[in-house]
Amino acid sequence: MDSKENRSYRTIFLLSVAVVAMMFIMSGYVWYQISGEAGEQGESTGKFLTVFAVPILMAVTVGVLPLFARIEPRQRHIAQSHKALATIWATLLGYLLIVHSVLLLANLGRAPSIATYWPILAGLVAMVMGNYLGKIRSNHFAGFRTPWTLSSELSWNKTHRLGGKLLFLLGLALIAGSIIVSGEFWSYFILFASLLWVVVLAIYSYFIWKSDPDRTRT
Repeated sequence: MDSKENRSYRTIFLLSVAVVAMMFIMSGYVWYQISGEAGEQGESTGKFLTVFAVPILMAVTVGVLPLFARIEPRQRHIAQSHKALATIWATLLGYLLIVHSVLLLANLGRAPSIATYWPILAGLVAMVMGNYLGKIRSNHFAGFRTPWTLSSELSWNKTHRLGGKLLFLLGLALIAGSIIVSGEFWSYFILFASLLWVVVLAIYSYFIWKSDPDRTRT
């Protein structure tokens, strides 16, 4: 991995640390505001989790991701995928920061109505991820990893190109549909679409692997 790519990953890592630190500061402020109103121990624990769950999860993720990236056996592919991986991670980072902010505002009783805007935000994230998913080279660290994509370059490439197109279309559907439909419908729709996406890609990856003469048998 050349120095330019190292600098790119270092920048993303430092940005991640800064965002996680910001999340903890925001959570600490909100917890200070509501801790006196928490009441019984069970209620207090529940509120603590809603306030600190996202930054704790993010801190663990940011801590282990560099380790996983370092022990990845296909380092050359990671280097070739650095722009796509960095863009996807930065997009998810921004999305989670917004989600965390809304959760904190909800704990303060000031949460904005996001029934219309949440599908648009999720749609934008899906479109960005869909645009870059097909540019990730095979690795054990990130991407749609099945026994078949990991043992066939053809299966990996075709599966990720299809997955990227489907994600992009899902993003368009979320943005366009938010104008017509709002409310809890989108939570069920995204759950169903995500499960369908996984099933379709898993089956597709197997059949492409099976047709690849250069595949490694699993």
